[in-house]
Amino acid sequence: MSKILLLGAAPLPYENGIRLDAHGKRTWQFAKPLVAAGHEVTAVCLTDVGSYPAGAAPTGVRQENGMVLHALPLEAFQQIETLQKIHDDFAPDAVVTAASFLPSYYAAQLDTDAPLWIDQNGDLMAEAQMLAVANDDNAALTLYATNLAPILARGDVFSAQSARQRYALIGQLAAHGRLVKETVGYEFVHVLPDAHDGEPAHTRNVIRGVLCGAKDFVILWSGGFNTWTDVETLFAALERAMAADASIHFVSTGGGLPDFAEDAYKKFQTLTADSKYADRFHLMGWVPQSDVANYVLEADLGINIDRACYETELGSRTRLLGWWAAGLATLTTNGCELTDGAMEAEAVATFPQGDVAALAEQIAMLAADPEHRKRLAEHARRWVRDQFSFAATTGPLLAWAAQPTSAPDRGVSRAVGGLGVAVLKEMERKVSHYREKLARMQDSRTWRLAAKLHRITRRFGFK
Repeated sequence: MSKILLLGAAPLPYENGIRLDAHGKRTWQFAKPLVAAGHEVTAVCLTDVGSYPAGAAPTGVRQENGMVLHALPLEAFQQIETLQKIHDDFAPDAVVTAASFLPSYYAAQLDTDAPLWIDQNGDLMAEAQMLAVANDDNAALTLYATNLAPILARGDVFSAQSARQRYALIGQLAAHGRLVKETVGYEFVHVLPDAHDGEPAHTRNVIRGVLCGAKDFVILWSGGFNTWTDVETLFAALERAMAADASIHFVSTGGGLPDFAEDAYKKFQTLTADSKYADRFHLMGWVPQSDVANYVLEADLGINIDRACYETELGSRTRLLGWWAAGLATLTTNGCELTDGAMEAEAVATFPQGDVAALAEQIAMLAADPEHRKRLAEHARRWVRDQFSFAATTGPLLAWAAQPTSAPDRGVSRAVGGLGVAVLKEMERKVSHYREKLARMQDSRTWRLAAKLHRITRRFGFK
């Protein structure tokens, strides 16, 4: 068995946080099977203290679920000296990252001979493109490309969340000079789809008799409203459906992503508040994790909606896995690999991206056909149980962890291109900026006087 240093994010799913995102889910998807396989795991989690009830964010070191867990807030996680000390004290056989960008970025900075597994749970540059749209500024592209470069340079093996993303990641590695003669035939990138662990249980009523009646038709959204969420189409279709059917209610748990993507949710809040059906829009915000399952189990239909973009094509939607495991019929745009597979399994209903009329029509059809919803839910639950358990999705990681190895090009001189060029250009831009600044200083009267004084002091032997 191996000593594995796992860098990931929290809250983890078993914690009662008030905001659980894909990063925490992905970290637990890696940690639990590694521990179950008998590996000695020390996990270091970037802990979002804002995702816990006030004053309840666990930080520091603790032992739980068979592993040692270091919970570090952002400021501590960004101190490479802190991560280096944890690494040196543990002396791992391998380093594994899970989920978000920051664990991979800082893992790439570690001074270690241990082989490094880098998880890219979503395409960083596709996400950067949508962030640029949200901010109306392309600056994110240079920043993301610059920070992605050391990750691509240092990783020995990588994981992607879809086969589509695997090919994108291979292209990025090629652009960074990793496809050299030494790596021919080497499997750089493995596909580890997102997964769901277990089936939820109902503990108390949160919708029925609280927000609406027992027989009302409840449409649910749960999770973040990210930069690729099409809130305009969602709202317009819901209003149209509500106008035709007075029993329809919409409930959302989740919301904006603080300090990253908040505009979509704020816009949706404004749209629903001004609606003539405002009393049937129930925006609950982020709720304790212990209550999320209650909302899912009391809903009639889950809805997911994405814009047409590369992030949608290359990525996945973990919220769907949770709904399907709970037996919730689901209606979604079809754009990612996960929904492609669900359509083949007859486990989901879909509608075209940006099509208000089609979405409203599908809502009406599903509201009127409980048997169809039941069939969708049954197929989805079985599909998730068979294909998207932790055991079914982490085979390549467990095989590698049993005998960690470095990439064949470790230490090999590489060509620089693509994303490497972005880094060099950014460095050139900064050098040019400081050259210009220095030239302006040298033209100033103060500079000339300082230079003259320097020559005089040197002449008389002063230092």
